[in-house]
Amino acid sequence: MQIKITKGTKRVNLRLIDSQTLHVSVPSYYGQKDCDMLLRRYREWIDSNSEYLRAKEAKEAQELRDRDGEILYFGKWLSMSKLAKEHNVHNINDMYAELEALLRHFCTSWAEQMQVSYTSIQLSKAQSFFGICTFDNRLRFSRMLVFAPKECIMYVVIHELAHIRYKNHSKAFWAFVERFCAEYKQYRALLRHNAWLYKALLRRHSTCLDFAI
Repeated sequence: MQIKITKGTKRVNLRLIDSQTLHVSVPSYYGQKDCDMLLRRYREWIDSNSEYLRAKEAKEAQELRDRDGEILYFGKWLSMSKLAKEHNVHNINDMYAELEALLRHFCTSWAEQMQVSYTSIQLSKAQSFFGICTFDNRLRFSRMLVFAPKECIMYVVIHELAHIRYKNHSKAFWAFVERFCAEYKQYRALLRHNAWLYKALLRRHSTCLDFAI
């Protein structure tokens, strides 16, 4: 297992990124002996959770193998040939172009309804977020969204536009989101549930632009 230790945090934190990667955050005064003692103390937790993640990763890998020859397009699994024939989409860049057009449409429409203004829109290769709103109201959306249902994409847009008014996740923020997306909890849960799949698909297609049909 790869163990990455970061010093300078206020609290001790152990986080398994995957079954083979452990991130450990400790205060700056922690020495090597302190870190070794910490790892021994939490060895049982590390072993049990890494085993759980190994089983989960194996199951997820099998699910992807079962979908070999298909692509997830806005929440629907389609064959490569059907995607090309019915949607005129021939490669992953075509999909990203469709996503960007949809995002721009949603942002324009919902910004007007929510009475907020954004600075710009940009697609990102990020796997750590679906959307983000910067302090100067620039909107960035992950390419992972191309695999998500359009209703979920709409929620992400509303969520980030809401951050133009509320730079936090306060009760007022969520009330504002719910005002324009009553089912936001359902869409949020679906995105979280499928995040592993969207990340895996993004990695798979980042090295292969053209679909084999």
